[in-house]
Parts: sequence; C-alpha cells; structure tokens
Amino acid sequence: MQSIVDYNKAIGKCTDQRLWKDALQLLDDLSLEGFEPTVFTFGATLGVLEKTSRWKEAVAVLSSALVQDVQVNLILYNAALSACAKGRQWQCALSFMKELREDARLQPDIVTYSSGISACEKAARWTEALSVLEMALDQAVQADVIAFNAAISALEKAGRWEAVFSVFNTMSMIEIQPDLISMNAAISACEKANEWQSALNLYSAMQLQRESGDIITFGATISACEKASCWQEALALLAILKQRQPHQKSRALLGSGVVPYSAAVSACGWASKWQEAMSLLEELVCLWKPDVIAFCAAISACERAAQWTKVLELLKDMRLRHLRADMMTYNAAISVLDKAEKWEEALSLFALASQKKMLV
Repeated sequence: MQSIVDYNKAIGKCTDQRLWKDALQLLDDLSLEGFEPTVFTFGATLGVLEKTSRWKEAVAVLSSALVQDVQVNLILYNAALSACAKGRQWQCALSFMKELREDARLQPDIVTYSSGISACEKAARWTEALSVLEMALDQAVQADVIAFNAAISALEKAGRWEAVFSVFNTMSMIEIQPDLISMNAAISACEKANEWQSALNLYSAMQLQRESGDIITFGATISACEKASCWQEALALLAILKQRQPHQKSRALLGSGVVPYSAAVSACGWASKWQEAMSLLEELVCLWKPDVIAFCAAISACERAAQWTKVLELLKDMRLRHLRADMMTYNAAISVLDKAEKWEEALSLFALASQKKMLV
C-alpha cells in the first residue's frame, strides 16, 4: 500500500464477521511499513471491531491509541463502548464513561450514555442502567427513546415493574413518547411480576395512543392474564389478535404466535376450562405446530376436570409429534388416572416416565 489513506480504506472494508483479524493485522503492518497510525486509522479499526462485537480487541486498540498519544476523540470512545455493550461488559463500559467524564476535552453524548445503559441492560444490571440514565439527564444530555428503552429493558429483565412506571413518568416530563419497544418491555415486566391488571392497563393505554401492538405485546399480556387465571381476558385478547390478521396470513402469524396461544390454553387450564383449552389447542394444531407448553397446559386443564381419556389422547398425540412431556405433565396424567381408578393405565404411565428418567 502506498499511503496511510490506503491502509485506512483497507481496514474500513473488513466489516465482515470473518475479517476483523485482517483489520488488526493491517493495523500492525503499519509500523512495519513505516507509517504512523492516525485517529482515522484507529477509528476505522474500532468501527470494524464494534460491528463484529469484538470487545476485548476494541479495548486493546483504544488503549493502544491512548498510549501512542493519538488525539483520541469521542467517536473512538463510543465505538469501544458499543463493543463493550454488545459483549455485556458493563464494568468496562462504565470505566470508559468515567474516563470520558474526567476528560475536560471530551463531553459524553447520547450515544455514549446509550451504550453504557445498553451494556448494563445486557448484563442484567438494572440499578447501574438507571444510574447511567440519571447521569445523562443530570448532564442535560438530550436523551432519546432508545436510551430509555435500554433502561426499561433492564428493569423488565429484573421484573421491576414499579420502576418502569417511574421511568415512564420521567419520559412524560421531558416529552418523550414511549414507543412499541417501551410498551412491550413494560408489559413484560408486569407479566413477570404477576401484575396482570397493570399489564392490561398498559395494553389499554396503547389502544388510546392508537398503537395496535404486535405479537410480543399480545404474548406478554395474555401470559400476564394466564398467571392470574384470567381466562376470559386471555381469550378476548387472543380473539383481537386473530381479528387483526388477514386470514391468508394466519399461518405466518402463528409461527411466532405459539406463545399467546399456549398462554391462553394455560389460562383456561388454571380455570378448569378444559373444553376451551382443547378448542384452542385444536386451532393451534390446524394453523401451526403447537409446542410442549401448549400440550402440557391442555393436559393440566383436563386433569383438573377429571377428563382422563382426553389426557391419554393428548399424551399419545405428543408422542406422535415427538414432543417430550415433562415431569409435571406425567404427574398430572397419573393423578387424573388415580382419581378415575384407572390403575393399570397409571402404572403404565409410571413405567414410561421411569424409563424416561422422570422423577414422578
């Protein structure tokens, strides 16, 4: 290569997942060829490493730039921070942020803070994610919905549903409108905390905002209803979900819609509504491939209603579909057979469960 510009261009082209080593090799070759890497050289290299999620190498390159007394700018720091976020290296990300805040020449921007929040979110460090968000607001950085969504996602993973509403209040104060990602994460947080009413309230708020929701919205809301045995609400939501999809796209919908169906089946099961559970399972069988959760939920519903013949039919269907029943399913099946005094069938199932090394 004839110049440092040629090297910079060559490094910048190594964005493929398999070529990041080539970028590092080109950076090393510079010195052998008598060239001094510039801030653009390090920027191109860090850009490659950030895109390919190579956080260790990104940290090493940024450290090398600092040692070589290159005029490191915010772009370089942000690229390293983003790589750390993708690698769930929250401590490393916060360390870089501390360096930035102590450097009078550089002022962290929303990209900096968003990467820091994202690193904490991916590592399930919700308190640190909130601290970084508060830091950004204290510094009067123009926060955006992406930064807030990362913080909400961290709270969702920890099931901190009350804190999610606090973040929503902050967003309202600075006139940032929650988007679909925000609402889905909030509903999911309520679902994990068994706050089904709050999940429904959020769903209703989305309708007022003319936000129809997606498959994730309905899956999380129906799951929240399922945990509270609110089978009627679960069925109503599922009906809305089906109505919003054209008939010809129903198979495509249910490819990712097994979760809301399974949750609705389970909700019916907890309420001993075995006929409704079976009807939903039959719909799911016709439209797409039901999962183990849907079958187990239907078996549980039939067990509560003492429908032992249906339980055996479902277990047979599971075997034909190569779906592996879990211990709780075998327990439910043996229990309903016990109540019906079908001891031969119960012993047969017990033997089958033992053969599969289930601790029934």
